Amino acid sequence: MKRPILLISWLTISTFVLAQDRVLTVGKPEDVGMSESVVRTATSLYSEAVARGDILGVVLLVARRGKVVLYEAMGVRDKENKLPMEKDTPFQIKSMTKPMVASAALILAEEGKLQLDAPVSRYIPAFATGRSKEIKVRQLMNHTSGFRIASDFIPKTNDLIAEGSTLQREVARLPEIGPAVEPGSSYDYSNPGYNTLAAVIEVASRSTIDRFLDQSLFQPLAMTNTYAYWRGQPRKGLPPVYEKKNGSWEIVHESEAPFATGSSSLISTAWDYAKFCQMFLNHGIYNGVRVMSESSVKQATSITVRSALVYPTTQQLEQRQMQPRWYYRRDSRGLGIDVGYGLGWTIARDGTFLHAGSWETFAWVDPNREIVGIILTQNVGGRNPGIEFVNVVNSAIRH
Repeated sequence: MKRPILLISWLTISTFVLAQDRVLTVGKPEDVGMSESVVRTATSLYSEAVARGDILGVVLLVARRGKVVLYEAMGVRDKENKLPMEKDTPFQIKSMTKPMVASAALILAEEGKLQLDAPVSRYIPAFATGRSKEIKVRQLMNHTSGFRIASDFIPKTNDLIAEGSTLQREVARLPEIGPAVEPGSSYDYSNPGYNTLAAVIEVASRSTIDRFLDQSLFQPLAMTNTYAYWRGQPRKGLPPVYEKKNGSWEIVHESEAPFATGSSSLISTAWDYAKFCQMFLNHGIYNGVRVMSESSVKQATSITVRSALVYPTTQQLEQRQMQPRWYYRRDSRGLGIDVGYGLGWTIARDGTFLHAGSWETFAWVDPNREIVGIILTQNVGGRNPGIEFVNVVNSAIRH
């Protein structure tokens, strides 16, 4: 666990650090220059969506300058058992795992245990062949490894991975296919790339990815409801995942590997994930604990590669039998996310950094407006008003 900042450091670094170390507390919109009525309007977008059946349930959280001005649960988390959504409902956040895994890699680099520009083969010898030997760790972090593998691993679904296998064992098989293009030459969203990154972290840290994430992030941030989940573990209150098909909500079959992965294994709550996001707004500090260096935060949230399409392509969605998600929209009301990728974060044209999960989870961090926003559902295929919600939240700012 990271050491708390010493008092002498606070005295010598000056008020800048103090001003940036904002700890999440409940507040009122007017306390941070936001209109309460407009925040209520943003909230109503989701209460109305639930009433229409566009989604079944959601947890929303919006914080500005460390004050949580909106924190609500609506609808149901379990339709069959008529269980209401609750603020502390745990969610499978899927690809929102990636910013945390990238952060863990940056922390290891700070400690001198991982070289981001070293070849992956330094850590996983199976990569010392063909084009795979050209892949560098940093290219795993910004989706430029050259992998064009639609599944998470070599097996077409995670269900096909045998019990007793490990992350490192399955990642060592990826060079059987290898990069489809020259590593570093182009961007293409890659789950195998992030699973490889997690395996590299395991080797460099001499720990499993779930344990290292707990040590480096969850414990320092007191994220007590965040953990890795894999096949065979007790669900601990996890709600079902629903997909809307032919006008009705059906429970989705969940395909999990028998180990923690780097692309999508984490469970979290709105408040826990907001702590992680606020730490980034605080330039790497949270509640007096230095979790990441300012340099690492800057690297993670700066554009490292530009792309016209930062989420899975239409072909990738078809290969994975996935529907398009609301955050892929690129109309005049969109988020302007078609700019690039940092190290673990999608970067918008206004400097906002964000990430989504395939089961309709979403987080955004806006350093200019000093906002952290979280939208958590487990409902795919409905009419999620997420983009409108983000835009109305932004319009609530008065000063």
